[in-house]
Amino acid sequence: MLEKRRRISREKLKSIIERVLTKEPDVRLINPLHFWGPQTDYLPDLMFEHDQVIHSVVVLGEAPRTETRFHGALDYLVEMEHSLRELRPGISSKLVIAMPDEVTHHLLDALRGIRVDIWDVDWLRFQVSGRDTDLDAEEVFPLSPGQLRAELEKLPGGRESWVAYQRLCGKILTTAFCPPLEDPIVELSNAGKANRRDFILPNYSDSGFWEFMRSQYRADFVVADAKNYRDPIPKDCILQVGNYLSLAGLGLFGMLLTRKGMDGSAEQVRRDLWVNDRKLIVVFDDEDILLLLEMCATNADPSDLVRQKIEDFRLSL
Repeated sequence: MLEKRRRISREKLKSIIERVLTKEPDVRLINPLHFWGPQTDYLPDLMFEHDQVIHSVVVLGEAPRTETRFHGALDYLVEMEHSLRELRPGISSKLVIAMPDEVTHHLLDALRGIRVDIWDVDWLRFQVSGRDTDLDAEEVFPLSPGQLRAELEKLPGGRESWVAYQRLCGKILTTAFCPPLEDPIVELSNAGKANRRDFILPNYSDSGFWEFMRSQYRADFVVADAKNYRDPIPKDCILQVGNYLSLAGLGLFGMLLTRKGMDGSAEQVRRDLWVNDRKLIVVFDDEDILLLLEMCATNADPSDLVRQKIEDFRLSL
């Protein structure tokens, strides 16, 4: 079963929004309890004044998907709007609904009759990235598989895009495999300052595919490298990943993400590393990476692709 990607909590989202609002010079935060009073049934999570308009923010832990939750959220907003009008007649006010997901068209259509702003994950990511909040916007609000696909498709191969491709591969690995793997440790060298690895994903899985990989292929840590070559990678790239792997160190399993796959010499070295040293390296080209993202988007398990590529490799020997 595919493990669910860790979701930002409702309280954490509320805290992030509050940090963003404090960076706005023309925003005045308001204590909701002082404004509404203790007897109300419709207390918003946050309140602020901007341009003489009072904003009441309701923070959701996730976007409503089912009909019951959808109508529950809608009814709550309608009742809050009515209560606000009764509490402060003539006040200029606006409702805001914030969520750590992409807003659905169904919800947008239903809210057209209510004076409400939607702060979804794209809006929140943009707001965090544009302010000095000491937060990494894309770490707090990861891009969706569809957005990662679009980033990959527009990114050219070659040295000029090397860093951007490496960063994108880190996001893709995190989306596809974390959890059950731990989030990538980025660009670490060994004690001799040699063998600089792009990503190391610790593997503490106690069940399922990744537990099998640790016990059968010594994937104690999954080493991953990103190579933004315009052409199929040469054998040197495979040898480099092979040098990262050791029984006493990170283990014997690595992944290499590249644009056009391997040339013949690289494939032969990959075979030799397995036959002679039991070092197993799986290579993903652009088509493979797009398939991983498609599997993420459809709630399939991306590790199935890793398993099938290993099976195909072993059966070809």
